[in-house]
Amino acid sequence: MLPLAPETYVDVLVIGAGPAGLMCGNALAAAGGLDNYGLGERLLREGNQMHTCAFYNPNDVGEIELTSRAPDVTAPTARFPFEVTLHQGAIEQMFLDSMAAHNLRVDRPVKPVAIELSRDPEELHNLSSYPVKVTLARLDAITDTNRLEVVRAKYVVGADGAHSWVRKAFGITMEGEQTEYVWGVVDIVHQ
Repeated sequence: MLPLAPETYVDVLVIGAGPAGLMCGNALAAAGGLDNYGLGERLLREGNQMHTCAFYNPNDVGEIELTSRAPDVTAPTARFPFEVTLHQGAIEQMFLDSMAAHNLRVDRPVKPVAIELSRDPEELHNLSSYPVKVTLARLDAITDTNRLEVVRAKYVVGADGAHSWVRKAFGITMEGEQTEYVWGVVDIVHQ
């Protein structure tokens, strides 16, 4: 028999630590735009300015060729005449640094294994209650004693991507359009 898992109480549990989950954690810690998070200047400094998009497609003989170019930002009211691009790892590090400054942490490697939402109407409407119970598994635990943790939350945010565990656990279908197009993004410096 497994020992009882320790319980933690939090106002909000964010499941998913990609850019969306990290942004959510920052938003909860410090309301406002990127400048209010202290990230705007760093993003401009570390990112790359993209002024033009180039589109490549296969030609009649199956070779890839340039088919068009277009300005990346066309809105006349845009603050900057370019888009800032930066790889996901660098963006996530910016959020992690900002979260550390707000005494927030990301637990890795951890995955949710069970989620329960109270069915008690009184508990669901009481703003002081913690009606969501999430069981987390620590993937790096050496023994079963500290493998599981139960987190009770007032709210849970599912920011765990296209194949969301949270969405599947609650039977929520994926809304929106999907495409069969194969595409990619390449960062290059033209010389």
